[in-house]
Amino acid sequence: MKLSAPSALQNRGPILESLRATFRDSSLEELPLSPVRALEIASGTGEHALHFADSFPGLVWQPSEVSPQLVQSIAAHAREAIHQNVLQPLHLNILDPDATIGKLKDMEFQFIFCSNMFQVCERHAPDCFFKVCDAVLSHELGSKVFLYGPYLQGEKSAASNLQFHRLLQSRDETTGVHELDHIVEVAAQHGFPNREVTQMPTDNFFLSFSRE
Repeated sequence: MKLSAPSALQNRGPILESLRATFRDSSLEELPLSPVRALEIASGTGEHALHFADSFPGLVWQPSEVSPQLVQSIAAHAREAIHQNVLQPLHLNILDPDATIGKLKDMEFQFIFCSNMFQVCERHAPDCFFKVCDAVLSHELGSKVFLYGPYLQGEKSAASNLQFHRLLQSRDETTGVHELDHIVEVAAQHGFPNREVTQMPTDNFFLSFSRE
Protein backbone atom coordinates (compact mmCIF):
# COMPACT_ATOMS: atom_id res chain seq x y z
CA MET A 1 0.00 0.00 0.00
CA LYS A 2 1.32 3.44 -0.95
CA LEU A 3 1.86 5.81 1.96
CA SER A 4 2.36 9.55 1.77
CA ALA A 5 4.35 11.95 3.96
CA PRO A 6 3.48 15.67 3.79
CA SER A 7 7.09 16.62 4.58
CA ALA A 8 8.39 14.59 1.62
CA LEU A 9 5.95 16.30 -0.72
CA GLN A 10 6.97 19.68 0.67
CA ASN A 11 10.74 19.31 0.52
CA ARG A 12 11.21 17.21 -2.63
CA GLY A 13 11.17 20.31 -4.86
CA PRO A 14 13.98 22.20 -3.07
CA ILE A 15 16.02 18.98 -2.76
CA LEU A 16 15.59 18.30 -6.48
CA GLU A 17 16.92 21.76 -7.31
CA SER A 18 19.97 21.13 -5.11
CA LEU A 19 20.57 17.81 -6.86
CA ARG A 20 20.19 19.49 -10.25
CA ALA A 21 22.82 22.04 -9.27
CA THR A 22 25.18 19.20 -8.39
CA PHE A 23 24.40 17.22 -11.56
CA ARG A 24 24.52 20.26 -13.88
CA ASP A 25 27.61 19.06 -15.69
CA SER A 26 26.32 15.52 -16.16
CA SER A 27 23.83 13.88 -18.49
CA LEU A 28 21.64 12.39 -15.77
CA GLU A 29 18.56 14.14 -17.12
CA GLU A 30 18.88 12.12 -20.32
CA LEU A 31 18.44 8.41 -20.98
CA PRO A 32 21.94 6.98 -20.50
CA LEU A 33 24.07 4.43 -22.29
CA SER A 34 25.44 3.39 -18.90
CA PRO A 35 23.18 4.20 -15.93
CA VAL A 36 24.57 5.73 -12.75
CA ARG A 37 23.53 4.06 -9.51
CA ALA A 38 22.24 5.96 -6.48
CA LEU A 39 21.53 4.44 -3.05
CA GLU A 40 18.95 6.02 -0.78
CA ILE A 41 19.17 5.18 2.91
CA ALA A 42 15.92 5.48 4.88
CA SER A 43 13.65 6.09 1.89
CA GLY A 44 10.53 6.56 3.99
CA THR A 45 7.34 6.31 1.97
CA GLY A 46 9.22 6.11 -1.35
CA GLU A 47 8.00 9.46 -2.66
CA HIS A 48 11.50 10.93 -2.85
CA ALA A 49 12.74 7.90 -4.76
CA LEU A 50 9.97 8.19 -7.36
CA HIS A 51 10.28 11.96 -7.76
CA PHE A 52 14.05 12.01 -8.16
CA ALA A 53 14.18 8.95 -10.41
CA ASP A 54 11.54 10.44 -12.70
CA SER A 55 13.58 13.65 -12.87
CA PHE A 56 16.88 11.89 -13.63
CA PRO A 57 16.43 9.10 -16.21
CA GLY A 58 20.20 8.59 -16.08
CA LEU A 59 20.02 7.40 -12.47
CA VAL A 60 19.09 3.95 -11.29
CA TRP A 61 17.68 4.58 -7.82
CA GLN A 62 18.09 1.94 -5.12
CA PRO A 63 15.76 2.71 -2.18
CA SER A 64 16.01 1.07 1.23
CA GLU A 65 14.24 1.03 4.58
CA VAL A 66 14.23 -0.77 7.91
CA SER A 67 10.42 -0.75 8.33
CA PRO A 68 8.57 -3.58 6.51
CA GLN A 69 5.52 -1.33 6.12
CA LEU A 70 7.60 1.38 4.46
CA VAL A 71 9.33 -1.18 2.23
CA GLN A 72 5.88 -2.10 0.90
CA SER A 73 5.04 1.55 0.30
CA ILE A 74 8.31 2.14 -1.54
CA ALA A 75 7.67 -0.87 -3.76
CA ALA A 76 4.21 0.45 -4.63
CA HIS A 77 5.58 3.87 -5.56
CA ALA A 78 8.46 2.30 -7.52
CA ARG A 79 6.03 0.57 -9.87
CA GLU A 80 4.93 4.02 -11.08
CA ALA A 81 8.41 5.16 -12.16
CA ILE A 82 8.19 6.66 -15.65
CA HIS A 83 11.59 5.34 -16.71
CA GLN A 84 11.43 2.10 -14.69
CA ASN A 85 14.61 3.15 -12.92
CA VAL A 86 13.56 2.59 -9.31
CA LEU A 87 14.73 -0.80 -8.05
CA GLN A 88 12.87 -2.90 -5.54
CA PRO A 89 13.63 -1.61 -2.04
CA LEU A 90 16.17 -3.33 0.17
CA HIS A 91 15.53 -4.03 3.84
CA LEU A 92 18.52 -2.32 5.51
CA ASN A 93 19.19 -1.33 9.10
CA ILE A 94 21.81 1.41 8.96
CA LEU A 95 22.40 1.07 12.73
CA ASP A 96 23.90 -2.34 11.92
CA PRO A 97 26.53 -1.16 9.44
CA ASP A 98 28.35 -4.48 9.10
CA ALA A 99 25.15 -6.30 8.13
CA THR A 100 24.24 -3.46 5.76
CA ILE A 101 27.64 -3.59 4.10
CA GLY A 102 27.25 -7.36 3.77
CA LYS A 103 23.97 -6.95 1.90
CA LEU A 104 25.52 -4.35 -0.40
CA LYS A 105 28.91 -6.03 -0.89
CA ASP A 106 28.36 -6.79 -4.59
CA MET A 107 27.05 -3.29 -5.36
CA GLU A 108 28.75 0.02 -5.97
CA PHE A 109 27.08 3.41 -6.06
CA GLN A 110 28.11 6.77 -7.45
CA PHE A 111 25.74 8.66 -5.17
CA ILE A 112 24.24 8.05 -1.72
CA PHE A 113 21.32 10.10 -0.44
CA CYS A 114 19.65 10.26 2.97
CA SER A 115 17.11 12.72 4.34
CA ASN A 116 15.69 13.40 7.78
CA MET A 117 17.08 10.27 9.40
CA PHE A 118 19.76 11.20 11.90
CA GLN A 119 17.55 13.14 14.31
CA VAL A 120 15.14 10.24 14.83
CA CYS A 121 17.84 7.59 15.30
CA GLU A 122 20.23 6.80 18.11
CA ARG A 123 23.12 9.22 18.43
CA HIS A 124 25.66 6.95 16.73
CA ALA A 125 23.67 6.89 13.47
CA PRO A 126 26.01 9.28 11.58
CA ASP A 127 29.02 7.08 12.37
CA CYS A 128 27.14 4.00 11.12
CA PHE A 129 25.97 5.83 8.02
CA PHE A 130 29.38 7.07 6.92
CA LYS A 131 30.96 3.68 7.61
CA VAL A 132 28.54 2.23 5.06
CA CYS A 133 29.21 5.10 2.65
CA ASP A 134 32.95 4.46 2.80
CA ALA A 135 32.40 0.80 1.98
CA VAL A 136 29.94 1.08 -0.92
CA LEU A 137 30.48 4.50 -2.55
CA SER A 138 32.52 4.39 -5.72
CA HIS A 139 35.99 5.94 -5.70
CA GLU A 140 35.28 7.47 -9.10
CA LEU A 141 35.78 11.21 -9.36
CA GLY A 142 32.45 12.95 -8.76
CA SER A 143 30.96 10.33 -6.44
CA LYS A 144 29.15 12.05 -3.57
CA VAL A 145 27.12 11.59 -0.40
CA PHE A 146 24.09 13.84 0.07
CA LEU A 147 22.28 14.61 3.32
CA TYR A 148 19.17 16.68 3.89
CA GLY A 149 17.60 17.70 7.16
CA PRO A 150 17.79 20.01 10.20
CA TYR A 151 21.06 20.62 12.03
CA LEU A 152 22.17 22.75 14.94
CA GLN A 153 24.86 25.43 14.67
CA GLY A 154 25.71 26.14 18.27
CA GLU A 155 24.65 29.63 19.31
CA LYS A 156 23.56 30.32 15.71
CA SER A 157 21.04 27.46 15.70
CA ALA A 158 17.62 28.25 14.30
CA ALA A 159 14.95 28.49 16.98
CA SER A 160 12.79 25.95 15.17
CA ASN A 161 15.60 23.38 15.13
CA LEU A 162 16.29 23.89 18.83
CA GLN A 163 12.60 23.44 19.56
CA PHE A 164 12.50 20.30 17.43
CA HIS A 165 15.57 18.95 19.22
CA ARG A 166 13.96 19.47 22.64
CA LEU A 167 10.76 17.81 21.47
CA LEU A 168 12.61 14.74 20.19
CA GLN A 169 14.67 14.44 23.38
CA SER A 170 11.55 14.73 25.53
CA ARG A 171 10.22 11.65 23.77
CA ASP A 172 13.49 9.73 23.58
CA GLU A 173 16.74 11.12 24.98
CA THR A 174 18.80 8.96 22.60
CA THR A 175 17.51 10.98 19.61
CA GLY A 176 17.73 14.65 18.66
CA VAL A 177 19.00 17.11 16.08
CA HIS A 178 22.76 16.89 15.54
CA GLU A 179 25.28 19.70 15.43
CA LEU A 180 26.36 20.38 11.86
CA ASP A 181 30.01 20.47 12.92
CA HIS A 182 29.65 16.96 14.36
CA ILE A 183 28.33 15.61 11.04
CA VAL A 184 31.23 17.24 9.19
CA GLU A 185 33.71 15.75 11.68
CA VAL A 186 32.28 12.23 11.40
CA ALA A 187 32.26 12.43 7.61
CA ALA A 188 35.94 13.40 7.58
CA GLN A 189 36.82 10.55 9.94
CA HIS A 190 35.38 8.11 7.40
CA GLY A 191 37.20 9.59 4.43
CA PHE A 192 34.86 12.37 3.26
CA PRO A 193 36.65 15.63 4.14
CA ASN A 194 35.26 17.70 1.29
CA ARG A 195 31.86 19.22 1.90
CA GLU A 196 29.42 21.81 0.64
CA VAL A 197 26.70 23.21 2.88
CA THR A 198 23.56 24.78 1.40
CA GLN A 199 20.92 26.51 3.51
CA MET A 200 17.45 25.27 2.55
CA PRO A 201 13.90 26.44 3.31
CA THR A 202 12.37 25.91 6.77
CA ASP A 203 15.78 25.85 8.51
CA ASN A 204 17.01 22.69 6.79
CA PHE A 205 20.35 22.02 5.11
CA PHE A 206 21.53 20.18 2.02
CA LEU A 207 24.98 18.71 2.59
CA SER A 208 27.29 17.26 -0.05
CA PHE A 209 30.37 15.20 0.88
CA SER A 210 33.11 13.69 -1.25
CA ARG A 211 36.47 12.02 -0.87
CA GLU A 212 39.75 13.87 -1.35
